[in-house]
Amino acid sequence: MTAVSPQHRIDRICVLIESDLSRPWRINQLADACAMALHHFQRRLAAATDETVA
Repeated sequence: MTAVSPQHRIDRICVLIESDLSRPWRINQLADACAMALHHFQRRLAAATDETVA
């Protein structure tokens, strides 16, 4: 089994969010979908997108 990089996980989440912008996404759901701890997900997403989760 090949490990999935954190950046690849964030990329997939960005695609997921963009696929349904009207959905009320919850940060804990997104972190779970990435298989990341909440604080780790927040840091990675901010670093990748130059945007905070909010």
